[in-house]
Amino acid sequence: ILAFATLFAVAQKGIPGVDYRACSAAEKNNIIIDNDPAVKARMDEANAWALEYEKNNPNNVTIDPITGKKTILYVIPVVWHVIHNDGPENISKATIDNEILKLNQDYQLLNPDAGLVHAAFASIQADIQVEFRLARLDPNGNCTEGITRTKNSITYAMDESAKSIRPSWNTNGRYYLNIWQGQSIASGAGGYAFYPGVVPMNQDGIVLIAGQLGNTVTHEVGHWLNLRHMWGNSNSPGPGNGNCSDDDLVSDTPNTEGQTGCAEGTISCGTVDNSQNYMDYNFCDVMFTEGQKSRMHAALNSSLGQRSEEHTSNSSHRTTRMPSSA
Repeated sequence: ILAFATLFAVAQKGIPGVDYRACSAAEKNNIIIDNDPAVKARMDEANAWALEYEKNNPNNVTIDPITGKKTILYVIPVVWHVIHNDGPENISKATIDNEILKLNQDYQLLNPDAGLVHAAFASIQADIQVEFRLARLDPNGNCTEGITRTKNSITYAMDESAKSIRPSWNTNGRYYLNIWQGQSIASGAGGYAFYPGVVPMNQDGIVLIAGQLGNTVTHEVGHWLNLRHMWGNSNSPGPGNGNCSDDDLVSDTPNTEGQTGCAEGTISCGTVDNSQNYMDYNFCDVMFTEGQKSRMHAALNSSLGQRSEEHTSNSSHRTTRMPSSA
């Protein structure tokens, strides 16, 4: 507790670079979207679908009348591919289990630091009602613990080639959230993910480094569920980048230049920044908004990237889908 309090206090000083999260998702997605008109058309349709979904599907956290517990609307199977060279990047199953626990806390508003949210955003702090579980069946229907381990020196410069060394499990009509994790990423990033429908399913998923897990996993899963950075679709937070005129396509997140520190109450585009959002660039993040919840749920009800097939639904919530032609 003392260590966390000290870290939070340092981050609150707003020193540029403190707790900086380097994510290359925007660049990787933009390269493909900008150079493939068909992908761009799919993304435009997905964005229109997300806006329509939000209008027609209000966020109401439901309670099971029998158990008295809130309803989990979506359960997503995860396979964690560890690419290692017998170093510390060969993280233990206990560490992976803890990462899944942390992911579920963040996506179900059970994170212990949730109460640190700025008062301006407390009323829109969202329970996403999504649960992540390590897969129990592999693509062939065999029992598994949801973890693979592959020894290869690519762990020191992870990129898309890692997905050939340890292939995706998105085969045989089964779909998963694939996470490839190694020692470092060639670009120097802490992680990246593709938006739904940007790449073929054998590339779909998240790439992470062992030294930057925790909230980085939460951030990258947000991208995987079609969330952009708080300042828009770039990797350039901060003053002088024109971010006040860009947008993350979420209705209740104020435009921001983007924060790399955690100074409470920062105003960069005329309104208080939601700098504690998981999609900003820091490690004092504690929340998603209700608008982000709607956008993620829209992705989970879309045919893009097989998101509507990658989860099991525990309710009748899923009443509409994005047109399959997309």
